[in-house]
Amino acid sequence: MKTLGVLLLISAVWLFSGVGQAMGLEVFCGAAQSNLGGGGKSGFVAGIGQDWAIDNNGLAFGLEGEYIEKGGKGTVSYHIPGSGAVAEEEGNVSLKYFQLSLLLKKIKSTGTIRPQVYCGGGLGFLLSDEVNFSISRLISDEFQKVDAHLSAGIAAVVSDRILFDLRYTKGLRNLSDEEINPYSHAKSRISDGPITESKNSTWQAAVGICF
Repeated sequence: MKTLGVLLLISAVWLFSGVGQAMGLEVFCGAAQSNLGGGGKSGFVAGIGQDWAIDNNGLAFGLEGEYIEKGGKGTVSYHIPGSGAVAEEEGNVSLKYFQLSLLLKKIKSTGTIRPQVYCGGGLGFLLSDEVNFSISRLISDEFQKVDAHLSAGIAAVVSDRILFDLRYTKGLRNLSDEEINPYSHAKSRISDGPITESKNSTWQAAVGICF
């Protein structure tokens, strides 16, 4: 994940240094459908992006920042006092992120409808979390504060103004690597796995305006 962060930083410096030719600014918003632990959650996404041309054949880099809501279902495991057994509790998880993504794009540069395909990756920074476990007060600090992801999608710009975008994003990290003991109010690592063994998985669709 540190390597991905360094690549994002280097790419951002390269893009803003003026080496690439700016192609315009995009502002977008839409809906996100995420799946976590077998349960789905609908959320909101909004962001801003900038593309820079690499050559004259439609190859470009895109840098995006967005607010996105994710979540689903999660499972927490904990020790039952006196028995040595481990109990599990399932509940809903709601996570809000600010994401930075660096995308490599292939864009049709002419025409009323200009389609594009892209792929890339980035980092997501946890803004807030909400869970409905009965021991949720002990879980809020256990989620990873930074997630890494890969993205791929298709988009189209109509009449040089209206943007339509559809993408899939897959998280690369388990959302938590810790377990907790609700009876002692302390973390407790055991061999059965983390609070949430799933990674973020999200489809998102958005519309926007190009400037």
